[in-house]
Amino acid sequence: MASSKSEIEKLGFAGLPALAPDLGHEIVTILVGSERKKFTVHKRLLCASATMFRGAFSGQFLESQEGTMTLEEDSPAVFALYVEWLYRSSVSVISTDPHAHLRDLYGLYFFADKLLLPALKDKTMDAIQDVSLKHGILQSICTPEMIQKVWANTSASENREERGLRAFVIHAATYVLVKRAEVDPDDEADSEDDLYEKMEVRKQLVCPNKADLQWMWELSKGSFEIYRQFIYRIDWKSSLIGDPRKRYHNNPRSVHRFHCSKKGFNAEQQEDMRLSRRLAAATLSQGTEQG
Repeated sequence: MASSKSEIEKLGFAGLPALAPDLGHEIVTILVGSERKKFTVHKRLLCASATMFRGAFSGQFLESQEGTMTLEEDSPAVFALYVEWLYRSSVSVISTDPHAHLRDLYGLYFFADKLLLPALKDKTMDAIQDVSLKHGILQSICTPEMIQKVWANTSASENREERGLRAFVIHAATYVLVKRAEVDPDDEADSEDDLYEKMEVRKQLVCPNKADLQWMWELSKGSFEIYRQFIYRIDWKSSLIGDPRKRYHNNPRSVHRFHCSKKGFNAEQQEDMRLSRRLAAATLSQGTEQG
């Protein structure tokens, strides 16, 4: 019995590989990285996923004529994750080297940002949170180098609503500073920080030690936005700040906390459905041409 429209929509992107005729038989080759690692992908699927690929493999462009495209500046490991998402609509959280996998997930997020794919950014954000929490990785995901890299490789639009990977790394760095301050609130004797110890509301107050404040200042000097987000989070109730890696599935706001889309999974489903319609339209167009 044929699947109803609603069933196909529920399957979304993940169900498309099972519908083999929809993918067509035309294969394109993507050469990735300086070593030009070879990937072969269904042309229709790749073109439906992003405008960049659709533009490259259409018309009179060389890529379209040869069926080959080179992404020399991108990482083969990152593109492998992208291909996995194309065919499975999932981002892997399983790896024998979680630190390396997290670096690749950051790279996948940057790649998704470049391709303007908010649904993939959200899935990747979930994977980053899950992998870092599962393996107890915290400080290495929000080092100064990593924060600067995130700012250099993501769009400034994430600043407006404090969402996405930019918000996550700042939140993680703040969480590290706050937790460290709770254990050792100051590295000097008789400083102004010590006054807090005498206050009844000390449990809700956090003052990072001098070295951490210096670190925050050095990191923020090149970006007012980084500085603003730090100051916003280190406030009078900063000791109550939560672990940004945790997602509580009984709380939708928590689950979608760092998603780029306010609609969370609904936006993701809508993007998958749009992709399904593109593939269906491509199939119909091919059938019309053959007829």
